[in-house]
This record gives sequence, C-alpha cells and structure tokens, in this order.
Amino acid sequence: MTIVFDAGGVLLWWKPEQTADEAFPDPEIRSRFFSQILAGKLWKLYDAGMISTEEIIRRAEQEEGIPGTQMRRFLDIARDALSPDYRMIALAEELLAAGHRLYVLSNMPYEFADYLKNRYDFWEKFHGTVFSGYIGKAKPDREIFSYLIASYQLVAEETVFIDDTAGNIESAESLGFLTVYFQDALTCRECLKTEFSLLESCST
Repeated sequence: MTIVFDAGGVLLWWKPEQTADEAFPDPEIRSRFFSQILAGKLWKLYDAGMISTEEIIRRAEQEEGIPGTQMRRFLDIARDALSPDYRMIALAEELLAAGHRLYVLSNMPYEFADYLKNRYDFWEKFHGTVFSGYIGKAKPDREIFSYLIASYQLVAEETVFIDDTAGNIESAESLGFLTVYFQDALTCRECLKTEFSLLESCST
C-alpha cells in the first residue's frame, strides 16, 4: 500500500495560534493576521511559491496593516517551531519496515521547505516528497494531488492520504484516495491498523 503524509500538523508540529500569541501582542492585529493573512489569498500565494518571504511581509503590511517586524517574527518563529512529531516519524518507520511506500504531500513555502529539508534527515525515509512552494500548486486544489499521482505513478484508490485539514481530505476523496483525518499519532496508527490492515499489532 502507498501512504501519503501531510507535513505541517502531521509529521511536524504546527501551532500557529501559539506562534501568533508570541509574534502579535495586540489582539486586534493577531485577529487580522488569522482572518486576512493565514486564511486569505496571501498565505495561499506564499504556500504555492508565488511570492517570497519578503513579499508576503511587505504586502501584509501594505495591504492588511500587519506590522512588518511582527510578520517577520511570526514567520521566523513558525519556521523554527516546525519540529518533528517523533511519534509520527516512528509510525512512518514502522510502515516502511512493513513494506509500504511512503510519500509527503505538503503545503509549504519553498523557503520553509528548503530550511526543513536541510535541518532534518527523516525525509530520507520517504520515497518522494511534493511541497507546494516548489510547484505553484497547493491543497486543497485537485491539481496538486494530480501532480503527486503523475510524478510517482500512484493509484489513488490504492493510496491512503493522511491530513489534518478537512478541505484537503475532501479533495483527496474526490479523486479516489483513501483518507485518514489526522487527530493525533495514536489515533492515526489505530486507524491504519484497523481500517486498512496496514499494521499487525499496536506498539507503544
């Protein structure tokens, strides 16, 4: 079986609320960041590699009134906070040992992806990776899933996709992927074991 993992929020810790609390002391600015930046067009462009870190900082300040120094601080903290969830890395290792093929499909700015690929070596456990920032496509758009399929000759109906965002799960399912809506490592492992019979027994 083929298993595709999201990165931020699945393989890597991603806690934007905590990071925003530290970067944006003003509650109004913090609220504007979530509604206008993180959930808006600028972050999607950033994820898809259409704008750089410097560009999103400049446009956040000019278009949305987010202070540039605070926006930069959020990005710096967020990048460094994207650290591995070693329970999920252990699960990936277990799946690999069981003979499954593993891939990563992640929305991530290319500057973040470059940094994290150089910082951590667990990416070597995967047969392939697709980061949105390198290809100009981002989840939940179906095109990025089609890109993954074409790049690695995957069969959607024989592939389990693990993600922590409902919209991404829905897009994957519309293309025939089997899916796991990620909540935590233990629940994910149990789902892979019981629903898809990918693991023999539970381990701690």
